[in-house]
Amino acid sequence: MNIDIIKLPCTMIDIGDSDESFKLFFDRFDEGQTEHSIQNNGLSGIFKAEYKCRGMNCCFDIDLTIGNLYYFNYDLDTAWDIHFGRNAKAVLRNYGDICRSELVFTFDESGRCTVRGKFKNSECGFKNGISFEMEIDRSQITDQTVAMTRFFDKLAEIQGNRNFN
Repeated sequence: MNIDIIKLPCTMIDIGDSDESFKLFFDRFDEGQTEHSIQNNGLSGIFKAEYKCRGMNCCFDIDLTIGNLYYFNYDLDTAWDIHFGRNAKAVLRNYGDICRSELVFTFDESGRCTVRGKFKNSECGFKNGISFEMEIDRSQITDQTVAMTRFFDKLAEIQGNRNFN
């Protein structure tokens, strides 16, 4: 298993500007994975959220899987394609009933994109976290989907398949 083809940390989402920004990145692979477990269950690892604005600069581990991000990439690309003249949205959310990680991109009928996020810090047992809402330039969407697609292409090369759980 050659995981060196992915430079870590690997940024998946990078939105905002100098006044307010959010980044989601794949920080590291889980330890103890074997070639057998990877081929049967796929790669797994730790994601981090980073949020910066005036008076706040935080970065912490969050509850997401590669599968969560994989399906979100498809949803974001689809929402971006149909956003003109329609209300469309893409939701990135952790598995399970308890919401510990959520990022929602919403496109309105005028083409504006609003991003809302709620992330709880897994490093402290999900007792605290952040919540934000910002408008972003629609031109940033393409960069996000391209970054995620490249990431999944590299993961598929490592795994030998495109089964992302």
